[in-house]
Amino acid sequence: MKPDDLPPAPVPRLLPVLAGGLAAAVTFANRGFVVDDAYIPLAYARMLATGGGYRVSPGGPIADGVTPLPWAPLLVPVVAACHGDLNRALSVVRVIGAVAFVAGIALLARAVAQPKWLQNAPVLVAAAALPCTMHAVAGLEMPLFFLLAVAAASERRPLHAAAFAGIAATLRPEFAPAAIVAAADRIVLPGVGAFGQCIGALRGIGGLEDALTHAVKRRGVPFLGICVGMQLLSVEGHEHGVHAGLGWIDGIVERMHPAGLPGLLKVPHMGWNTLSVRGAHPVLAGMDGVRAYYVHSYRFVADNAADVLAVSDYGGEVAAVIGRDNLIGVQFHPEKSQAVGLGFLERFLAWAP
Repeated sequence: MKPDDLPPAPVPRLLPVLAGGLAAAVTFANRGFVVDDAYIPLAYARMLATGGGYRVSPGGPIADGVTPLPWAPLLVPVVAACHGDLNRALSVVRVIGAVAFVAGIALLARAVAQPKWLQNAPVLVAAAALPCTMHAVAGLEMPLFFLLAVAAASERRPLHAAAFAGIAATLRPEFAPAAIVAAADRIVLPGVGAFGQCIGALRGIGGLEDALTHAVKRRGVPFLGICVGMQLLSVEGHEHGVHAGLGWIDGIVERMHPAGLPGLLKVPHMGWNTLSVRGAHPVLAGMDGVRAYYVHSYRFVADNAADVLAVSDYGGEVAAVIGRDNLIGVQFHPEKSQAVGLGFLERFLAWAP
């Protein structure tokens, strides 16, 4: 019998409780560990609780910019329950942080750990990691943000994922792009410019590539790449150097060299061209023989011919549409292709792969 076939043992279900106890013990052991920044939102919360406005002290200036903005209002009930005693309020927030941290680790482990009997092990490991637990009990917003982010990424119901992601994004605004992706039920990746510039900008937004990968590869969210957005699906792009792509469809992106008389077919390939559809696909219904609008100098060369769903001729075959499973990418621009493009986008929105 394989480990994955074993019935769930009752003891592992107690591990989150044990880990929570360990986190609480670390909280107590580090009760003298103070992060000054934790007192700032608590001070704002005390003034809000007493009707003093969004300021640190009575008579002080009203804050015109606080990051994260909603953290202090969330702390108002805690400060009010502690009768304005910031030290007592901080102790409560430390416990909340420890619980959120352990719950987030448990959710994450359940989502990614394999085999199943190992799912609770990361909880104990993380709870025993002193730097992690010290940060969790510092009294800051990060443990709650971590829990909400993991919940958004692992939630399959779009509305619930959107709620978790939206709250997380308000706690840490830099998470907003990844939060939108985590909650999306359709993803469109457009692209303007060079391959390296586009993939670099995407990867420059913290957590965005991981959120895209989780949504598309694990949740099966329908994905549409347009122009360079399609090219980024490749393993690598050979444009002004060699740049690693997302690697979701095997192939490379290379410069076009149309065959025929020199100068007859210019690069970039710009203007209308005819589509030749290969095989049935619900998003491409009725598109065989129609004309779409192109603007590009590089083309996707797929390793597997089955991934090429449609082609156009421009001194040789050019991949017009690529796709597999819940992925589809187009080299042409639907937004510039008038009624043909509108029909394509309507079918993508109705597509249920």
